[in-house]
Amino acid sequence: MVNIVLSHDGTVLRIQRTLLLNLSPWFKKALTSDFIEGQSLTLRFPGVPSDVVQTFVYWIFHGTLRWREAVTQGGYFETYGRPQALLARLWMFSEEHLLPELQHAAMCALSEQLSEAFPAVELLLEVYEGTAPDSPLRKLMANEAASGWRNRRPTDSNGNTYGYSREDLDRLSAIAGFTADFATALEMEVAGTITRVLEKRYELGPKEEIEPADHADFCGT
Repeated sequence: MVNIVLSHDGTVLRIQRTLLLNLSPWFKKALTSDFIEGQSLTLRFPGVPSDVVQTFVYWIFHGTLRWREAVTQGGYFETYGRPQALLARLWMFSEEHLLPELQHAAMCALSEQLSEAFPAVELLLEVYEGTAPDSPLRKLMANEAASGWRNRRPTDSNGNTYGYSREDLDRLSAIAGFTADFATALEMEVAGTITRVLEKRYELGPKEEIEPADHADFCGT
């Protein structure tokens, strides 16, 4: 058995070594090498929130995510915080540990969450500081932030809605890559809106109501 130690309180989750060995090259290397992880069969993920690790463990056993509400499952699974942050961090965890299937599941769930409320400034900062310039997660976040200007508002840690302030935008513009990504996404959003308006008017006539477009699908299905 392998011990996975949670960062927030030292809780230990025990998982069959074979399950982890078959997950990805990262875990195979960690658990079969001469490093301390391989010798002690103990895994720690410094800096990774415990809810991310718990969600990862749940996914190993169930092949799905539980992120809609805080739950306890089998005495070891507990989620904390807002789903958007959890799912974005889960995607970054999956990228680092070479887990493409979990990345896909996290991206699909996050895309669904972002259709309801576009990302808070703190989450955008975290994503841009923790991902590469060509990251699909960056593209998703910038796209949803741009589309949110039309019909949604971001939410803070207390669930309150608000718009991006000048100070928020100054903070975001200081992150390398965000301004260009946001401008590109906003340009595509405006161009897409104009195209949809023209198409709807041609098909339905000027008096018909035009429904807003759905958010972009980043699941790749």
